[in-house]
Parts: sequence; C-alpha cells; structure tokens
Amino acid sequence: MLRQLEGSRAVAETVARCRPHVVAAYPISPQTHIVEALSELVASGELAPCEYLMVESEFGALSACIGASAAGARAYTATASQGLLFMAEALPNASGLGLPMVQGLAAQSGGQFVLSSTPGVGTTAELWLPATEQLPVSEPDPRAPSMAATSPRLIVLVVDDDSLVLSSTMAMLEELGHTVRGASSAAEALQILQGNDTVQLLITDQAMPQMTGEQLIERSREQLPALPVILATGYAEIGIDLPASVVRLTKPFGQRALAQAIDASMRDE
Repeated sequence: MLRQLEGSRAVAETVARCRPHVVAAYPISPQTHIVEALSELVASGELAPCEYLMVESEFGALSACIGASAAGARAYTATASQGLLFMAEALPNASGLGLPMVQGLAAQSGGQFVLSSTPGVGTTAELWLPATEQLPVSEPDPRAPSMAATSPRLIVLVVDDDSLVLSSTMAMLEELGHTVRGASSAAEALQILQGNDTVQLLITDQAMPQMTGEQLIERSREQLPALPVILATGYAEIGIDLPASVVRLTKPFGQRALAQAIDASMRDE
C-alpha cells in the first residue's frame, strides 16, 4: 500500500528502519521535523531500544554520536548545511576514530574496551585482553588448498547489503560445492524464501538497513522454523538475543571458517 509522506517524516521513518540505538537531537530548522518525528517514534515504542538525547548545539549532537559510537552503538543526528560548520571541529573524530571496530575485536577475543573521561583531566582508553599460557599456534598458509566442507552439498541463501562481501561469500560457497543464491537485502531474501522450501541454509549479515540480520532470522523462521542459520557480523552488536541454534560467524572470515560454521549449523539442525 502506497503512503504519502511529508519529506521530513519520510526521512525519520527511513532512519527508524535503520534501528539506531541513540538519536542526538538539536531541533533547529530545517531538520527540526525529522527529530520531532523520531521523538514520537521513540515515545510510542516503535523505535526501541533507542535513547533520545536532547543536546544544546550541533557540536554537542555530533559529540554525543561519537560517544555512542565509541560504545558500539548505532547513532544518528541531523543538521543543516550551516549547522555542519559548527560540527566541523568534531568531524575528524567522527570519521576516523575507529572505536567500534576496536571494541568489536576486543569483544570477539573475550576482552573488553573501556573508555573513561574526567572533566579537566582527559580520557583514558583501556584495552583488556585475556591472558593465556598457551603457545601461539601457527596460522594456516592462505595459499594452501581450501578446506572442503564435511557437510553435504546444500542449497544456500546468502544475504548481505555489501555487494563485494556478497559476491566473495557466494564464490567461496560455490568452491565448497554448494548451490548458492544471493540477496542484497532482507526484503529480497524473504521474497526468495516465501513458498520456497528448497533453501537448506541461510547465511545473513547482521548490520543491514531497514531490517537487521536478527530481524530477518525471526521473520524467516515464521516461514521455515527448522531452517539452519548462520549470522555473520564484524561487531559486538548491542541487544542481540539469538536462538541457541543460530551459528555466529565473525567477519572477516575465510573459506575454512565458513566451512566450519556450515558444519556446526548442520550439527545443530
């Protein structure tokens, strides 16, 4: 069904579909209607979980987003062209800090990334990693022949909004002997799955616009409850509560890790 929306409302609903964890709002024309609409979506529970922050300047809005991003959250703010000038001092930090990746890698290693700030003193960054007495194990030679999967040949649906990641994952699966279909969005994947019981494995990215991998898994299992699923993610995502049967695959991954994840998903079937 078609809906006619005012431009700012359309922007707000598009943002909501990206499921931000934090919205930093400095209501000043011409983007006031966007953050006002987002506040309504947060208050009604349509956009949840989400922290709606009222700030006092454009610089404060971007700084709040940087802080939220540093904690691993997906953040959003809006401004006008003039307002962007007042954000200029913080823009290099927003674009080049890279803290979500640091936090994600620390969490994947069983560690923790901690930021602590004291007014007038500064900010301290601590990276905690688990200690081990085991000797390092040599990594397999990437030039060695790829490891063949021990699971049967499958019909696999791969979902990723990054075309490069999608094509490379499909290529690795085909080399492993599987029949592969690709989808660039969760909506496209659901269309493929609708009335289709031939797909034997779903591999989906987590961070996608409009519908996350977690949401896709929930929707897909309404149609195919027993469908094995692998969730691929490169971050320590906030708020993910996955069924025990879903296998998590850490990005970036190679063919060996992909084959092992497939084997694990088939054992859990």
